[in-house]
Amino acid sequence: NNSAPYPRATMSLPECPVCLVLLEVPVTLPCSHELCLECYKSSLDSANFYCPLCRKRFSSWSRNVSDPVNSRRLKELESTYRSLGPIESLRLATTLREGEEERQEGSSSRCCSEEGEINSEYTLAVEKYQLERDELEAEDREASLRLQEEEEELAIEMSCQLIQDESLAREIMQKDQEALNTEISDQVEADRKLALELEKELRKEKRVPKSTKQEVTLYKWFSVVPKK
Repeated sequence: NNSAPYPRATMSLPECPVCLVLLEVPVTLPCSHELCLECYKSSLDSANFYCPLCRKRFSSWSRNVSDPVNSRRLKELESTYRSLGPIESLRLATTLREGEEERQEGSSSRCCSEEGEINSEYTLAVEKYQLERDELEAEDREASLRLQEEEEELAIEMSCQLIQDESLAREIMQKDQEALNTEISDQVEADRKLALELEKELRKEKRVPKSTKQEVTLYKWFSVVPKK
């Protein structure tokens, strides 16, 4: 029996263009081409940030996206696969179909490469790889320069903030000291006035006793007007 294990599974099932297996967890690149999640991760691990179909670079997109899986497309595939049958049968059907296509290609006529064709293809591949590596290094240098500039701006901002904080602290300390000096001066002036009033009261009542040396000194001290 040459029929597929699940007939409906042979109907145009989506496949990953890299590994050619059933596309189950799709990642949609900015160029709209789809990869399976495993092939996408392998591309990142090998620092190959190019779409395998159109060679459009997606390094900036990969750095900014937190979850590369296309959730809407994933739901569509899951719904389609449920309508076709068990997922295991779909995987097997895709594998058998791929094997049959490879056998058919292997049985077709083969031709030898022309002279210098392989060397030309190798040279083009090396140049392409070098170009991709240069672009990646340029992006890394640009990112490093941006990070350095941000760190310098942050250092300048912190230095300015520190100067402002020190100036504010000096102003607060100066105001507190002036307030304390004013309070002390007011208290001394109040004590002096109280002493003078007591002296006047004693003179009015003609009860001025014989002053001791300590009382005279105290009177003189309260009679002195503090210098402001």
